[in-house]
Amino acid sequence: LAEYGLTATVLSLDYARALSEKAAEQGVKVPCHIALDTGMNRIGISACADEEVAAAVRDIETVCELDALSVEGLFTHLAKADEGVTEMTDEGSLTLRQYRRYAAVLNALTERGKRPRICHVCNSAAAVRFPDYIPEGCLDAVRLGISLYGYGVDAPDGTPVASSPVMRLCTSVVH
Repeated sequence: LAEYGLTATVLSLDYARALSEKAAEQGVKVPCHIALDTGMNRIGISACADEEVAAAVRDIETVCELDALSVEGLFTHLAKADEGVTEMTDEGSLTLRQYRRYAAVLNALTERGKRPRICHVCNSAAAVRFPDYIPEGCLDAVRLGISLYGYGVDAPDGTPVASSPVMRLCTSVVH
């Protein structure tokens, strides 16, 4: 990671500790973004339920204190931003619940002076469907994923948003 100037994704406190240990052995500091699982149930420090938020904050604070890591970002992935919800005020939607959990963690980190520089939740669908959903300027980036491969997403009114592939990626799945 350090040799090629890459930014790591931290998926757990155990992974962060192992990464920090290896980076320290090499005498380098590795930049990272922390994955926060707010309900997709795939990767990240778990805040999948409201009662897990405090534990997630503690784990993230611990990651921030590891000497050989530089925590630059915090993100989550909105599992169903492309389904059903037409605005971010639809009570009961998974998208809104996920955002609220993310915001609770981010607010707690901010209060403790641990807010990462880059905070992001919007994937391709959320960026198209909720362009105004960057409340109080608290989020800093979007992650266009599937749209980069030419797969369109629908606007809130159901109109397809055209996109063209900008690249092709071939790899092996590792997680």
